[in-house]
Amino acid sequence: MLNIIQSLRAEIPHLQKVLDLVEDVSSSASERRGPGRPRGTAGGVASVVSRSPAPQKRGMSAEGKARISAAKKKRGAKAKRATASNPQKGESLAPKTGARSRFSKTPTKRPQRNRTPPSC
Repeated sequence: MLNIIQSLRAEIPHLQKVLDLVEDVSSSASERRGPGRPRGTAGGVASVVSRSPAPQKRGMSAEGKARISAAKKKRGAKAKRATASNPQKGESLAPKTGARSRFSKTPTKRPQRNRTPPSC
């Protein structure tokens, strides 16, 4: 029994060193934030992030608004003249093309397939 006590006392300094190492590792691990580069660093070096106020949005002058309004009215008058001269209701001013719009409500006719059962 005395031999066991002496061997345990001889192990105490070694175990103390191991305990100190484990405490150092666990304390440094708790200081870590997580994976990835921390915010506010560029190329691994912390930079001072200063937030300047966002630039103020530019407004539109009254003259600019008037020009846009006049252009809209001119386009509207042109469309009205085009539909007045053409009695077809709702005709578009866009040039006609052979392709049908994806969103058109009129279905396209698909070619009929032969539905004869295969011969055995």
